[in-house]
Amino acid sequence: MIPGGLTIYPTINERSRSITGIEVEPGASLNLGGYDLTVNGEARFYGSVLCESDETLSLRGDTDWTGGSFQSAFSTIIIDGDSAQSFTPDGLSFYEIIIENSSTVTFTGGFTAYSLLAEPAPGESRSIVFPSGELVTLEVLSLLSPIGTTLISLRSSDLNQFWNLSVNKGYSIRGVDVCDSDARFGEKLFVSGSLDSGNNMNWDFDQSWIEWTGEGGNGRFDNTANWYPSVVPGADDMVRIAGSQVITSLSPVTIKALSMGCGRQNSELIAYAELNVLNNLYLLDGSTMALNRPSRVDGNAVIFAGGTLTHSINSTVESNRLNVAVGGDMTIYNGASVDVKGKGYATSQGPGGTSGVNGGSYGGRGHATSKLCYGSIMAPTNIGSGGGYGGGGGAIRLAIAGQLVHNGIMNAEPVTAGHPTGAAGSIWLTFASLYGAGVINANGVVGGGGGRISLTATSPGYDLNEFNGIIVAEGAVGTTYKGGGGTIYLENVSDGFGKGKVIVEAGGGSGSNYTDFNTNVVETIFHKLVFREGGHFAVATNHHIEVSGVWSNAALFTGLPGATVSFTDRYQDTSKIFGGVFVNLVATNHGVHLEFDEDSTNVILPNGSVTMMGKSESERMLLRSSTPGESWIFHVDPSASQNIWCVDVQDSDASSGAPVTAILSQDTGNNKNWLFNNYPPGIVNRWTGAENNLWNNSDNWHSGREPYPEDLILIPGGLSIYPTINERSRSVAGIEVEPGASLNLGGYDLTVNGYAKFYGTLVCESDETLSFRGNTDWTGGSFQPAFSKIIIDGDSPQSFTPDGLLFYEIIIENPSAVTFTGGFTACFLFVEPAPGESRSLVFRSGELVTLEGLSLLSPLGTCSITLRSSTLNQFWNLSVNKGYTIRGVDVRDSDARFGEKLFASGSLDTGNNMNWDFDQSWAEWTSGAGDCRFDNKDNWYPSVIPGAGDMLRIEGRQPVSIVYPVTIKGLSKGGGRQNSELTAFADLKVSNNVYLLSNSTLALNRPSRADGNVVIFAGGTLTHSINSTVESNKLNVAIGGDMTVFYGGSVDVAGKGFAIGFGPGGTGGVVGGSYGGRGGAGSGSTSKPCYGSILAPTSLGSGGGYARAGGAVFLTITGQLVHNGLMSGDSVTFGYPTGSGGSIWLTFASLFGEGVIRAN
Repeated sequence: MIPGGLTIYPTINERSRSITGIEVEPGASLNLGGYDLTVNGEARFYGSVLCESDETLSLRGDTDWTGGSFQSAFSTIIIDGDSAQSFTPDGLSFYEIIIENSSTVTFTGGFTAYSLLAEPAPGESRSIVFPSGELVTLEVLSLLSPIGTTLISLRSSDLNQFWNLSVNKGYSIRGVDVCDSDARFGEKLFVSGSLDSGNNMNWDFDQSWIEWTGEGGNGRFDNTANWYPSVVPGADDMVRIAGSQVITSLSPVTIKALSMGCGRQNSELIAYAELNVLNNLYLLDGSTMALNRPSRVDGNAVIFAGGTLTHSINSTVESNRLNVAVGGDMTIYNGASVDVKGKGYATSQGPGGTSGVNGGSYGGRGHATSKLCYGSIMAPTNIGSGGGYGGGGGAIRLAIAGQLVHNGIMNAEPVTAGHPTGAAGSIWLTFASLYGAGVINANGVVGGGGGRISLTATSPGYDLNEFNGIIVAEGAVGTTYKGGGGTIYLENVSDGFGKGKVIVEAGGGSGSNYTDFNTNVVETIFHKLVFREGGHFAVATNHHIEVSGVWSNAALFTGLPGATVSFTDRYQDTSKIFGGVFVNLVATNHGVHLEFDEDSTNVILPNGSVTMMGKSESERMLLRSSTPGESWIFHVDPSASQNIWCVDVQDSDASSGAPVTAILSQDTGNNKNWLFNNYPPGIVNRWTGAENNLWNNSDNWHSGREPYPEDLILIPGGLSIYPTINERSRSVAGIEVEPGASLNLGGYDLTVNGYAKFYGTLVCESDETLSFRGNTDWTGGSFQPAFSKIIIDGDSPQSFTPDGLLFYEIIIENPSAVTFTGGFTACFLFVEPAPGESRSLVFRSGELVTLEGLSLLSPLGTCSITLRSSTLNQFWNLSVNKGYTIRGVDVRDSDARFGEKLFASGSLDTGNNMNWDFDQSWAEWTSGAGDCRFDNKDNWYPSVIPGAGDMLRIEGRQPVSIVYPVTIKGLSKGGGRQNSELTAFADLKVSNNVYLLSNSTLALNRPSRADGNVVIFAGGTLTHSINSTVESNKLNVAIGGDMTVFYGGSVDVAGKGFAIGFGPGGTGGVVGGSYGGRGGAGSGSTSKPCYGSILAPTSLGSGGGYARAGGAVFLTITGQLVHNGLMSGDSVTFGYPTGSGGSIWLTFASLFGEGVIRAN
């Protein structure tokens, strides 16, 4: 007894309860609190009964709700006494009612329920009496006698007087005996195996229903023995499936209607061919339908609680996707689902598939080293790609002519695993309208990227904001494994086709991967583009997207080189920008204007650009605030380029970044740090140094603006401050540095498209690149080259007047003649024409060109490089001191006696050459056999395996492998456009010199010897191969001459020691490997002792718990070692404990240089 008049009423807690009887008085209440309640006798609910979720209320005696109230939630009422019961509902609303009593159950009043279910077991019966004149309203009605029986009786409380029935959404009725029922308040009820006992309205007892029996034993839809009657259903048949056997359809099927589920056993249908339903489809409780090919429902589709629509799992290709066209409405109830979770690509498969501790990509990129996003944003149909530890989500496509009422779950998540899994899949819905409070979910989980969702409404006047549910496509959230957000597309009729809103979802939190727009993503033009807070997005390298409408960015942005966002008037004249970050922002369409949200911050990233160009001075582009008088922030990084013309600016605060220069533009007021300048590009822009030495400071130039690429630059002498290029690399039309003046490149590149006159001083600080496309004159000037690169790459004849200066690296790219008008010194001179091109170099007669390294490489079998003197029959002098590789040159009048003798292959001696040898046999690697084997003659030109008398050149990109001992005369590797790699698993003996030029790697894994000199140029690497569990590979080379390692060259065995956990000092878990020093250890862990020799170290480093160790270097050099590069025996760098450093043991006559030797 729960009396009224109290202040506190009970909530059931801790466990479900069973009682003999209960009375809740008026004014009193009972909360089931999530637990079940069984009442074995009378139940009188005159007060309030509250359910919170899916509780079960079992009633075994008479039940009276008179004057009471019921909060049903998603509860189930089971009427299951063993004698006659009455149920007085008093017009209340219930969720689910199940009749289990084999005696008569009498409802004494009308009521409403989501579902009413009655399914007697064989030999049982059900007798249900409804009140005459009262209305019973149901969403779904399931009345199922065993096939071939009529065990359910439906009667009125008064003979010949109607009891009224409204079934609104779906039903499954078999074996009922009905009398006095008026069902005209809802759908017409087609029943099978039933008895019309008279006075029934809106019931059809004559309809042919085909019932699944499964008696054929093989689960085949097309087996007559599986059906009752024994016929395969066709276009005129209504089909009911309520058995437990899995049914498979392999051929196209057309039927009139289909009702699945709501029996005592689960039913499952898998279709690998199209399924067409000409009327309605009902998926009731306990049903699963997997449609793997495009299918159709011409009527309504209803999925009730416990029903599931899906497709089958995929593997390495997109075989199975859910694609259904619905001609009527679709309803998805709470507890129902359209669920393709984990049914995308298998582990590691798909366009965005990855292996190891990496997540799969689709709408967003997966954790760590993931692949690019792909597919369509507005019409997504792809499945998600697999990650290292699990598959991706599947694909849902529903085209609904009518309305969609969705209160269930649509799920395209990937597989859930303990380590990074796949990406979510896709959900693409079109409908007239969408209502309900359901979930539409394409979230990534455990390191997977988000998927893609697209919702398009087709009913005029409807707005997607009327849907009260949840729409999410976020990246995986976690502390360790995070994914990039997916995308959501929302389109109303009022937006126009293709002009809806694109939302880039939030990612998995700080440090998560990004959502990228790249060439694998279909769309590049957007009306409204919104980036949610917590997201991380990128526009791919050199990729371009267009926006005409709205840009709103609250996300983190990764700026990739060349990424461009342009604003146009394609959809509307004024685009609204709610803040954002840009690499390249472009607005050049003459009809577009930009409105920036007040107080928004708009950033142009380092090395980016901003281009805004109105039509003319009389038709300027408007740049405005959303609220006149309120500022919008414009932060242009000083390294970003600016090209702003014919704009009308108001309320812009650019004070946090570089000054913004606008040419032929209008200052309409309230602007900060804007310079409105009337000097157009193409002037002679003269340096004044009025304020400081910064190139990008407008006050340092007579024009009042920094130079444009079209400007000619003049740096006059007689000043006290001279420019240093800052913030970004520059391109100019021409330049003159007068005597006494100077220019410092400051670590940035400089391209000069016309004349270059360096009569003063030019200073490089590191490895800058100077590109010259016109004549260059250094007369009287000076040059501090550092490690810079000069590229001579015009498209017509060029002269280069070096005036005896020292350069670091010179590369000739001009296909026309390049004339050096004087002698010079350089570390390197590179010439390599592409197939079909040529190079012609003219050197000043009587002058000396001194080089450390020389690389002249025509394509194999051609002679595309000519070297000539400025005066016929007079020597031009050449000294090559360290190394060279020469093939396919036509030489005349060259005296090379000032340096090494030059052995040239495939070349032409046109006369009057000294210290050149055009007769030496060179073996050239061609990889003609395609198997990488050194000992295959078909890989060489000429077709013979090189021997002790041969000089070798290897500069192709296919790896070379030595598995037997080899002796050769000389070796020149690299120097070409493509990387070359030689790996020796046997000893290699070179009786002369070894040259490792740019783009070369030589891996020596067994003791080897070079009797001459070894020279490693910039871009060359000497190493050994990676090890695993034993000491297999170490670098051990005896050198009979000198060894030189240039800046940019390396002896590098970093990370090539023992594998994770292996070696004498190897460990697992959160512990570092030991060798020369002990590894670090986490709480409660211990690393292993040190080992090996201190004076003569030759051991590999041992692997740690998460990464491998450093390798071993042993070089015995008879002569001197000049080292300006890098020698590294470091371990792998990782976020958790890694292996130890390796060993470096060097002996030499002397050591000079400024290089690095480390084994960290």
